[in-house]
Amino acid sequence: MSKRTKVFQYPNKNLSTPSVAVDTENKEKLEEMKKLISLMEETMNFYDGIGISAPQIGVHYAVILVSDGVMEPLAMINPTIVYRSSNEAEDLEGCLSFPGISAHVKRSTSVFVEYTDVYGTIRGMDAQGLLARCIQHELEHLSGKTFMDKMSPVKRAIVEKKMGRKVIPSSLLEM
Repeated sequence: MSKRTKVFQYPNKNLSTPSVAVDTENKEKLEEMKKLISLMEETMNFYDGIGISAPQIGVHYAVILVSDGVMEPLAMINPTIVYRSSNEAEDLEGCLSFPGISAHVKRSTSVFVEYTDVYGTIRGMDAQGLLARCIQHELEHLSGKTFMDKMSPVKRAIVEKKMGRKVIPSSLLEM
C-alpha cells in the first residue's frame, strides 16, 4: 500500500513559507524525519520526480530528497550549500509543484553541500551536473522560493501563458 501524499501546486502558500531547521540532536525528531523522508520518497517516485522538499508536501522542516535519476534518492536534513561553482549552465527544469511546466534555468554546475543524514551524522557531498542542479532547486523550496523566481520577466511571461495564470514572485506571496 502506497503512503504517498499530495504535492502542493503553485500558488499554494506552503510553497512560499520558509522551512525551519530540524533539531538533529533530538533522536525522536530524527525518527520523525525518517517517516517524513519515507513519505517524501513514495510521493517523489509516484510523480516520477528526481527531487522533492518537505514544504512541497506541506511540512516546513529543512529536509530534501534528491537524485540524478540514476543513484538512489539521498535524504538531506538541514542542507547548506558551502561552495557553489562560478561555472553556470542553463538547462531545462521542471517541478512537481508546477505540473506540465518546464523552463530553462541558469544554475551553478557544481556545489559542495553539507547536511545531516537520517542517523544524525553531519556529511558533505560534492555534486556535479544534474545532481547539483537538483540540490539547488530543492534548497530554494526550503527558503520559500521556486524555480520561477530565477526566471527573467520574459521567461516568466511565457510560463504564465502556459499555465494560464499569472506567476507571482514568492517574495510577494509572503505579504
